[in-house]
Amino acid sequence: LISRLDYYLTEGDTATICIAAGSTADYRIEVGLDGIRSIDYYSGGAKKQSLTGGSAAVKVLGTVGNNEDKDEGYVVELAIPKSLVGLSGASSFKVRPALSNTDGIGSTADPLNGGSPLSPAQWPTVVLD
Repeated sequence: LISRLDYYLTEGDTATICIAAGSTADYRIEVGLDGIRSIDYYSGGAKKQSLTGGSAAVKVLGTVGNNEDKDEGYVVELAIPKSLVGLSGASSFKVRPALSNTDGIGSTADPLNGGSPLSPAQWPTVVLD
């Protein structure tokens, strides 16, 4: 579940969830107001493969593209098969969330946890039951 707060929603606003696949590789799932935009596999910082699968339900809390009002943001519920992102049989994984904001003030990207996008060892761990 991704909850994105944003006072001014635009079609370009996205959230990216990166799931580590070893010490130098990760899967990057980008979602926007229209659901899953891409699932890509990166290794050594380079995109190696684009994948398809999963689903997303999006609830928009505001009016997209109207900066004359104050929006709340949007919520996305993702369903991604563990096998698609290399997590079959895994008991935990490392994750790095990031936001991209394009509300006309200039594009910004925020990795939220301050960690390096290329160093999964610094990313928070999620433990699976």
